[in-house]
Amino acid sequence: MEQAFIDILKRMVKEQGKDVFNDIRRFRALLADYTRNEYKKESRLILQSVEAGVPKIIEGAEDLAACKKGKIKDLEEEYGLSAAFASNIVDALAFVLRGDTTKTVIETLTVGTTPVETPTAPTNTASSTPVKEKKTFASGNVYEGETVNGIPHGKGKKTLANGDVYEGDFVNGELHGKGRFTYLKGQSYEGDFVNGEPHGKGKMKNVNGSTYEGDFVNGKYHGKGKYTWPGGDVYEGYWVKHQRHGKGKMIMTNGDVYEGDFFNDMKHGKGKMTYANGKVKNGDWEYEEFKGKGILGKLFRK
Repeated sequence: MEQAFIDILKRMVKEQGKDVFNDIRRFRALLADYTRNEYKKESRLILQSVEAGVPKIIEGAEDLAACKKGKIKDLEEEYGLSAAFASNIVDALAFVLRGDTTKTVIETLTVGTTPVETPTAPTNTASSTPVKEKKTFASGNVYEGETVNGIPHGKGKKTLANGDVYEGDFVNGELHGKGRFTYLKGQSYEGDFVNGEPHGKGKMKNVNGSTYEGDFVNGKYHGKGKYTWPGGDVYEGYWVKHQRHGKGKMIMTNGDVYEGDFFNDMKHGKGKMTYANGKVKNGDWEYEEFKGKGILGKLFRK
């Protein structure tokens, strides 16, 4: 995060008080005024942290180092930010609000790859031959299928008390192997499971009509996959923690096509945008904006 933007935040706090972070609408208006509508990337990121209540938590934290690491993780998981972005935001807020100058050490993730380590399958210590039975648990969940020593193990169907249904492989009570999970609200996932979570190859159908088919890691779109929006737009390429990240191709229903680098769900890096009207932008992109030297003109047509 640029030092000039951090200086703007410091001036805002000095003039408006630390409670400026407590009202998102007021903060958004003041931020636009203080930055003169510049620093769009930084503004977007800091607004997400304010929505998540990060400034207030940082200001009141007793163990600041632990708090910072926790908030970085929250921004990653809840807002899909990269670890680098999340740590920059949290470190900047800690500096502005508490004068803290320490930088939080984070683990980096290589773009366009999936973690090498795969969760270990649940250990099955049972020695009996599987039998088929129907079991109703105190929670209201119902299981029907193969069990070993009374534990779901093998092929089976589990209907949760809330109406969700899983049908497929179980290992020592866990959803593990091939299966299909259907949510009461209409969302569904079919594919590989590891320790109860989508992990491997699979297809997710969302309530809004969008679909994702490809790699999953710990329940998230992660690796290579294809996402189709309800309106028909399609992205095919690499993902990191639910975000388009790496090489990819975006095809819009209006005829526009972008192919190139994505970073944290935005066009960022080298890329080529071909518009439906024939115009082309080919070069460097920075946070959704075309910045570099490129070609702007019409494609040659035979």
